[in-house]
Amino acid sequence: EIKDKKRPLKLDPAGASMSFEKGEDLKVHFDERLVNLVRDARQFRALGLKIPKEVDDEVTKAQRYYHSATVLKQVASVYNTMNSSIIPVQFPMLLEEAKRFEQLVADQDKDPFSWEDPPDKQGRLETYIESVDGAMQALRDKNRVLRKAHEANGQLVVRMMNTDLVRQLDRWKAMLAEMRANIEVVESEGTAGTAGWRTHWNFQLAKALEFQYKLGLESCHETLPAMGVKLVFKDKKLCFDPPFEEVRKHYYKELKTFIMLPSKFA
Repeated sequence: EIKDKKRPLKLDPAGASMSFEKGEDLKVHFDERLVNLVRDARQFRALGLKIPKEVDDEVTKAQRYYHSATVLKQVASVYNTMNSSIIPVQFPMLLEEAKRFEQLVADQDKDPFSWEDPPDKQGRLETYIESVDGAMQALRDKNRVLRKAHEANGQLVVRMMNTDLVRQLDRWKAMLAEMRANIEVVESEGTAGTAGWRTHWNFQLAKALEFQYKLGLESCHETLPAMGVKLVFKDKKLCFDPPFEEVRKHYYKELKTFIMLPSKFA
């Protein structure tokens, strides 16, 4: 394959290490076949077989830049999948990290980095890789933390949807407190641009509350706390104990308490 005229298996040290393709995807110019070549050469040497000089030269070059290529491939993968890996409502929260990462990636397009540094710019590629790898890790780590918090809140909303608002009000309040704590933890870590994320979860909370509230209205006559009423004979006639007016007053009080429940979550 090294002598293949259409796809020669060679690494040009003076060639660009990365570039943008027509679809604006970032591509690392390190042929995956070189990885196989290095692996095969290692096995041949272990068997005591002699490797042709031309092949050995390519293996040496591939080994020299393999680590750099691995890091750059990770960078390219994160860059090319960034839009799909970040939850849309969390984009503003990752703006600072994403801009820094994108700027470093764009820098190499303006002034491409070759695999082998020019004599007057020794260590240039290594320094660049350290910078862009650091920016990539910062973006990826923060996105992982934010996504975890987002998914935790999503699970809480699902549980709220399935928790009776009347019979399990304390559980509802506990889950709401947990959701707010998740958001506050993210904000306490200095994350900016959380307003849209907060609004998103306010809407989700409102949906869960509305769903349980409607269910409660349909069955409140069954779920309101029971009140004991006796039928007694008094003054030569049957009557309620406590009196019917007190029963009605108590019922309306409990009904009002339920109707006002949404205000407890404001």
